[in-house]
Amino acid sequence: PEPHISRNLTTGNPPDYWGEPEHKLNEDEQRNLRVFMNTSRAAAEAVRARWPNAKILIPWGNPLFIVPLLRAGFPKHLIDGSGLDMIGFERLPEQQLHQASTHRLYILLNEYRKFGLDKPLLPYVEGTFVPTEPGAVTWDEQADLYHRWNLVSLAYGIKRFYSGWFAFDCGDYYGAEHYGGCGIQRRIPYADPKPAYAHYATMTRALDQANFDRWIPTGSLTTYCLRFTHDTQRYLGDMSVTVVKDPGRRAGNQAPRAGPRTQAHAVVYGAQAWPAGCHSRPRQRLGLMGEST
Repeated sequence: PEPHISRNLTTGNPPDYWGEPEHKLNEDEQRNLRVFMNTSRAAAEAVRARWPNAKILIPWGNPLFIVPLLRAGFPKHLIDGSGLDMIGFERLPEQQLHQASTHRLYILLNEYRKFGLDKPLLPYVEGTFVPTEPGAVTWDEQADLYHRWNLVSLAYGIKRFYSGWFAFDCGDYYGAEHYGGCGIQRRIPYADPKPAYAHYATMTRALDQANFDRWIPTGSLTTYCLRFTHDTQRYLGDMSVTVVKDPGRRAGNQAPRAGPRTQAHAVVYGAQAWPAGCHSRPRQRLGLMGEST
């Protein structure tokens, strides 16, 4: 189910995160919140009693649905996290907080910390969908959007991706709309891979079991750099975003040297905001950890 308290509370974002007064619940929202508090508590109590080791995720839906419940004092022993259904479609994953963006995970994690749950279980259970049907995005754009959604999510500590990167386009009517045409291969019987297939293969090979370290400033509003570490030596190839090994400390570079069996990598990627009239993707070389190049 995809529970919904109100447009402002569930699909919206808390306005106090960008300097506006906290949202005041109207009568309908107060009633809906009471309903969801009571039903969620009753269901969670039954699950805890019958399956004490089961993880309780509230909700299976929009990530910010749970925020009003956390602020209203939902019992801490009856929740372990949320099942994330992150809408995306053709939107840029890096959009700002007040938009439908992956960065809403910042709000969600912050609200869980204030609630007293520092490490909530947050698996992706549905979404993101990036369709390539006519009127949507191109195959290359799909690969970029899937990839960037994944990288930003990894940066927020998401470890379980049970959705996204869907294997095939649907073969029936469902494949002709914005959910069913989101595969990284075309529909059966063709099953020929789109560029996102190669992105997925390379990214999972490179970043499987990697640990996010930090965002690295690039001096750009459209190019971002994320640093990951891995406890095994492995080579990172070109992922269609620029991927470079961190060589450790060197002249003019403040990067810490990797440990004896730890390989550090920086992943640099752009948000596709090219100047009008630019017919090929610009190439940019960035230094690591503030190094000028």
